[in-house]
Amino acid sequence: MIYRVEKNEPVSDGVRRIAAEEIHAVMAELGSVPLDSENIHEARRHLKKLRALLRFAREPFSNALFRKENQTFRAMGKRLSPVRDAFIINQAFALVLKHSSGKTKTRFRFLSTAFQNDCERRTIGKAELARIMKSLRAALGRVELWPLGDFGLREVRAALERSFRRGKKTFRKSLNTETSEAFHEWRKRVKDLEFHLSLLELTWRKGMKRPWSKIQRLDNFLGEDHDLAVLSEKLHLFKFKGEELQNGYRKLVAVIGRRRAKFQHRAIRIGKDLFAKRPRSFVCQNVGLEFFT
Repeated sequence: MIYRVEKNEPVSDGVRRIAAEEIHAVMAELGSVPLDSENIHEARRHLKKLRALLRFAREPFSNALFRKENQTFRAMGKRLSPVRDAFIINQAFALVLKHSSGKTKTRFRFLSTAFQNDCERRTIGKAELARIMKSLRAALGRVELWPLGDFGLREVRAALERSFRRGKKTFRKSLNTETSEAFHEWRKRVKDLEFHLSLLELTWRKGMKRPWSKIQRLDNFLGEDHDLAVLSEKLHLFKFKGEELQNGYRKLVAVIGRRRAKFQHRAIRIGKDLFAKRPRSFVCQNVGLEFFT
């Protein structure tokens, strides 16, 4: 299963095929026995790809239909997010401890154990899982009814330019506000751009290799930053008693702050380079739109 439109495949057919494949992939992950956090993580990744696919094919949809389909997949992701958050927190805390002093590691070993146990214990109830599966089957049946029509050159160009423009807009907001929310929104739009370009991999020009590498690294840096932001929020909920734990907590916060600053700095450096172009210039220089004429 490759997330791309194939050679000689009409884009509308490709979108429907890929949507069906991604829905089946979600169902396969959630049908795993035993169902663990890694399955949940993969299921959510496929749901993100589905929502990105919807945004790519947005133009022929009515506002009501787009909202309905988008909300369907968004709601599924929300139901799975507690398991995914536990997975993120456990992994991020392990990395933070790796960059902390031996004394800090010892002091917070209990927290590391608690996060690990929470990660292993988190799951989706049978009733909730059944509701998600039912919703997925219904969504699968609607894919063939999506009003894609003749999705050609104009629609593809508009989708890519819109995706790049949103990435650029959220980059500027991150640069101006420097909030966790702004960086997270930027990451989501970078993800969209990455997925949308993946759909059109067979049309890439030779010069696409360099910006593609930048987009992947940008996604990675913003992802690392977001994981640390989620961990920071979780740690803030704890009421650490005693001078030693309070001092240790401050050191953990300092480590998280330094690592977030590093990832944000690297992301901004790439963003300044990547989003210096106009949307149409970026698309025309990197994607062979004549493929769709």
